[in-house]
Amino acid sequence: LRGPSEILGEDLWVTTCDLPTPHYRLRLSRVESEGGDKLVVSSARLQIGKMETPLYVPRVTSSLLPGERRLGTELDFGSASSLGGFINVAQWLRVTPNVELAPRVYATARKGTGIGLDGEYDYMNDPASPMFRSRGEFETLYTTQDNGYTHWYHRQELTPDTVLLGQWEQWYDPEVIKDFHRDDYENRSGPRTFASIAHTRPQYMATASVAPSLHGFTEETQKLPELTFHLFERELGAGFYGTFDGAAGYYETRPETIGAARTLTVGRLSYDWNVARGLNILPFFEAEGTHYSNTLDDGSGAFRGTTTVGVTAQARMQRSFAGLGNFTGFKHLILPSATLSFRPDATVAAEETPRFDALDSRPGRFRVESTLDNIVLGKNASTGEVWPVTRLTLYQGNDLENEAIRSNDYELSLEVRPRPAWGLQAIGELHQVNEQPGLPGEDFSRVLTYIFYDDKLGKNRVNGRLGFAYTESADNVLNQEILYGLGYRISGRWSAAFEQRYDIEREELTRQSYWVRHKLHDWEVALGLRARQSNVDVVVQINLVNFPEIGM
Repeated sequence: LRGPSEILGEDLWVTTCDLPTPHYRLRLSRVESEGGDKLVVSSARLQIGKMETPLYVPRVTSSLLPGERRLGTELDFGSASSLGGFINVAQWLRVTPNVELAPRVYATARKGTGIGLDGEYDYMNDPASPMFRSRGEFETLYTTQDNGYTHWYHRQELTPDTVLLGQWEQWYDPEVIKDFHRDDYENRSGPRTFASIAHTRPQYMATASVAPSLHGFTEETQKLPELTFHLFERELGAGFYGTFDGAAGYYETRPETIGAARTLTVGRLSYDWNVARGLNILPFFEAEGTHYSNTLDDGSGAFRGTTTVGVTAQARMQRSFAGLGNFTGFKHLILPSATLSFRPDATVAAEETPRFDALDSRPGRFRVESTLDNIVLGKNASTGEVWPVTRLTLYQGNDLENEAIRSNDYELSLEVRPRPAWGLQAIGELHQVNEQPGLPGEDFSRVLTYIFYDDKLGKNRVNGRLGFAYTESADNVLNQEILYGLGYRISGRWSAAFEQRYDIEREELTRQSYWVRHKLHDWEVALGLRARQSNVDVVVQINLVNFPEIGM
């Protein structure tokens, strides 16, 4: 003991295993606190039983401040299809009480070696700083193959009701994020850069944004800048409700540069009519006016005006039934709704309107839509648990007329769950597009159905699923696959699982994954193999799965 908050230890070990002979421990050659703010550990090596493993970290820094959760050292290594063998190491350092930095080295066999600097800052509770009420983070990486990325995210509370959000994402390659962080960003969209100020009150919200496009491979619309105002729905009296939205700005699309100033206003008025218990009818009227400085036909300015009128009917019916078998009772809910809407052709034709976002893709149309929800709730006699035993949802939407592209949409979702852990789920979709005289049709259909057993409570040894997926677009089969997977708890410590996708058309496995897990008291080791059509990933995980209670 060097003082009230100063300690020094040598040749120690720590563990979260509470057995007399721990299954695992971290052997530490030196442990030292620095001012009571953080703990510095030197030469940490994982020991399993009496065997020392090759997992070794020369230096680890961990914060001791209340509320701090970040580990001082990040270590990630293994093999991935896009990287080959890799090791990713970052050391977090507290530079000031409000700033943490982490030098990073990311060495790979196929994508070169990356060097970067990550950081976090938090001035939310530091009135003496000019950055008071702000926080953010940044990530950088530059590789020996002239690739990498820079990210910066910032949030600033200008007033209690006004917030500034800033984001800058710069990539040197469209796939760089997925290459280096595929597990976390497998479905990541392209980079986005913007700055936006939002002033929010209970009755309205006003924003000012600028969003430039900094990459040649993205198709984002640039806002240079955009101002918006949104008056939230409010009751005007006697069941009448109204909303108002306005937007003005200059926009450009890429890669084909189409630029125009646009001013848009939309007002909506509705009446909530409670006809009877469980039945509401909602007629509505919407007026929209938009001015463009340039259109697509001759480049001159134009005003586009249109209105929308319609009515929505919603109902709720329910009935209780006596129990059957292991159920003490059932409740059947029926929730139907239907909407009929009409929007005449606007004063500017759809093919002449610049399309910067969804607000410009509103052609004239006459459409009918309906949704029907059937839900059966059951209550278990022994546990008292209540869950949806059956749920059937039907949706239908048809364009009776459409200025641009007529669409007919049908969707079905069915779930049958006799017990909370197992059941059947089926989803079907059919979308017919361009079904007009003289125009070719372009259908899109999708089917997904599977039976599943998912024992979240872990009372049984087996979990798994078996299913079928089919997707077709414009008479082209995109996928026709059988999905199946099985997990089995061999014992209290060993478990194994696999999942595969078999493509019927190509007669081959398109994706496979295999896992073996072994639990050692309060932690587990998992070995995984993931095979896609052209690549194989090997994954090793070490997870803490339980934290025993510590007595003082």
